[in-house]
Amino acid sequence: RDWRAGRAARGASARGSACRTGRAGGVRKRARGKRQASEVPPWAMAEEAELAGTQAVVPAFASEDLQEMMDKFTPEAWSELRACYGEDVADETVARFLIARNGSVERAKEMLDRHLVWRAANLPVLDHEVPKELNQGAYVIRGHDRRGYPIIWYRVKINDPETRDLEEACRMMVYALEHAIATLDETKSKVTVVLDRSELTRNADMELTKRAAALMSVNMPERLKTCYIFPTGFVYYALWSVAKWFFDPVTRSKVVPLMDATGLFEYIDASQTPAELGGEADYYAIPAEELFQPQTYSPEEVEGIMARRAAAAEERPSVGNI
Repeated sequence: RDWRAGRAARGASARGSACRTGRAGGVRKRARGKRQASEVPPWAMAEEAELAGTQAVVPAFASEDLQEMMDKFTPEAWSELRACYGEDVADETVARFLIARNGSVERAKEMLDRHLVWRAANLPVLDHEVPKELNQGAYVIRGHDRRGYPIIWYRVKINDPETRDLEEACRMMVYALEHAIATLDETKSKVTVVLDRSELTRNADMELTKRAAALMSVNMPERLKTCYIFPTGFVYYALWSVAKWFFDPVTRSKVVPLMDATGLFEYIDASQTPAELGGEADYYAIPAEELFQPQTYSPEEVEGIMARRAAAAEERPSVGNI
C-alpha cells in the first residue's frame, strides 16, 4: 500500500533495502492528496509525520578539506549512502566517494563498493612485494608544504621504464600513498606530491602514468591536494598534452608545472625542501632502507593477509589487482 511504501522510503529500513539491492536512490513518493484516509492507519500517519520532521545531518568533519567541499552533496544524499555501510567504513571515506561522484548516491555507492573489494584484495601492500622499489629509494615521504600537507617526493630519474616491473612499481605507488596518508592529522585528508624530473634523461613512463591516473581517480579520490612537477619545458608540455587525458578533470586541475626547482619555494619552505633542490633538508641523503619503517608482521600474519586478499580477489575478479 501507499502508506507502507512512504514509511519504508523514509526510514532506515528502506535505505538498507536499497543498499542490498544495489539501488541507493529511487525513493518513490506519491501525492498525499490521492490517498484515501481509510487506507492509512493512524499509527502510520503519526510515524510518517515524525520521520518527515527528522532532518538528515552531516557530521562536522575535522578535516578542513572535507569542510571546504560540503556543498558537493546534500545531507539527504549523505545519510542515504552512509546507511549502506557499517562502522568499518569511515564517515570521511563515504564523504570522499560521494564528492567524487558529484553527490550522486547511486554512482558513489557503485564506486565505493568496488573500492572496498579492491582494497580487500590488494592491501596492505607488504614489504616483500616491493623489494626492488624499496631498495631504489625513489619515494621520500618527508616534510610539509606551507599549508601543512605531508609531501611525497618522487625522484623520476630513478624509475627506468625499460627495467622496472610494472606491477611492483604500481604496488610501490600505493605503498607510498598509504604511508603518507597514515601521517595525516585529523585536520587534513590529502597529500602533496612533488615529481622531481631533474637530471631525467629517459623517456616518460606513460604506462605507469596511466596506472597512476586510474589509481587516483578510482581508488584514491580526494586524496591529492596538489602535484608539483619540475622542471618543465617543451618536452614536458608535449608529453603532458597526451598524459593529461589519462586523468579526470579534477585531478588535472591539481597539477602545477614549474619551470625549475626554485618555483617550489612559493609553496614549500626551504627548510622542508631537499638540499639538492636548493633547500635545507637532507631528505635525499637518507639511505633507502631508512625511508620506510619495516613492517613487523609475523609469518602467520603475512599468511593470513595473503589468504584474505586472495579470497577477496576471487570473489570479484573483475576489480583486478593494483
